[in-house]
Amino acid sequence: MSALLSGCFDVTTVNVGGDGGSARSGETNAAALLIDDFEDGNRDPSDMLFWHWQCSSYNSPGTPSASCGVSTPGSYSNYAYAVDFELADSKNGILDYPGILLQSLTMAPLDFSMHANIVFSARLVPRDTPLPEPVTVRISLNCSTVTQTVEPYSGVFSIGNAVQPTSYWQSFKLALSTFIQFDWNRKLVPIDERACTTLVDGIRFDYQPELADGDAAAATFAIDNVYLQ
Repeated sequence: MSALLSGCFDVTTVNVGGDGGSARSGETNAAALLIDDFEDGNRDPSDMLFWHWQCSSYNSPGTPSASCGVSTPGSYSNYAYAVDFELADSKNGILDYPGILLQSLTMAPLDFSMHANIVFSARLVPRDTPLPEPVTVRISLNCSTVTQTVEPYSGVFSIGNAVQPTSYWQSFKLALSTFIQFDWNRKLVPIDERACTTLVDGIRFDYQPELADGDAAAATFAIDNVYLQ
């Protein structure tokens, strides 16, 4: 990861409660696909076409600063999956853009285009002090085979959107038609965004707080009930 993950972007943020709100017009008739509700109490997704959940931190010095596992309670359920993290921007006169990611890769590219929305619950709970505003979490769909171009950054070939979670569980519904390639990736290698939805090989949640030089942040980010509809 690099400073290419920083900066402003213009995406649609949807924040709804309950079952995620009403469906958009023209919604497909594909059956809902449960990726994971974590009720089996482990890190293996409910859908066996996905690999286990994993997390990591980036651009943050010192000892590993992100650990993840099943957490309790979930969003109106017994279990969720959470990453507990501490991030620091070294006081070195430059911005290092530290962040964390939580992701599940797929066994092979999957076609999401038959679905209209991705739905999930999330919360982000600060440990001691409030997180810097705005508190924004990006959700991305990876599609590394959408082009034959080779790039050193794994997130380049992806489309995404963003939400603003709070310390309370909230349900989010995002139309896949609103997922776009973020500007910093498009400047490197533009991709066909709609083709990306037919070749999804991973789903990723990414939090990168806007830390000033020398600042730090610690919190727990959790997800639950991740599915397509």
